[in-house]
Amino acid sequence: MPETTARPEELPERIEIAPDVLAVKVGRHYVLRFPFNREAVDRLRQYRSAHYDGPSGGWLMDAWRTDAVRRALEEVDRILGPDRHLRQAAASAVPTPRLLVAADSVAVGHLLETETGLVTVVQLGAVFAGAAKLVKSGRAELVGRPVRYAYHRPATEAEIAAEAARREAAAHDAGEPDPEFAA
Repeated sequence: MPETTARPEELPERIEIAPDVLAVKVGRHYVLRFPFNREAVDRLRQYRSAHYDGPSGGWLMDAWRTDAVRRALEEVDRILGPDRHLRQAAASAVPTPRLLVAADSVAVGHLLETETGLVTVVQLGAVFAGAAKLVKSGRAELVGRPVRYAYHRPATEAEIAAEAARREAAAHDAGEPDPEFAA
């Protein structure tokens, strides 16, 4: 039994729940489009008339089932959650800069000095052997050693101040004179 009594020409051409969760009428079907999410796909599979269509790149549902299409889109929108736009923006943001370092020389949270200033390590890549081609890039000291990428961001003022205090304390403990009072 049809869920709507509207004639095909009276059916909406587009049903939009959110900018990235919508259905577009194509012939006798609606093509549902949304960001991929495993739970949303599993939920759509529970609808009798829903099936994935490779050529269109979306899910098809019978056009005369507009109420079911709307419900499906609302469920997908709920599953994706209100913060999906933040997650998508973070995923598509500028890639995190990285430096190649000796595997045992750095940890997350460490500050590194680069040509642009101090940076804070936020993530470490997998360990691998430094290849001979590092000689060409001026990193001969890393050839044959375990190395990894250290992903980083600019250091904050608080991190820079804490690092300066740590270096000062380390210099004091080593018995080196304070540069201000050295004659």
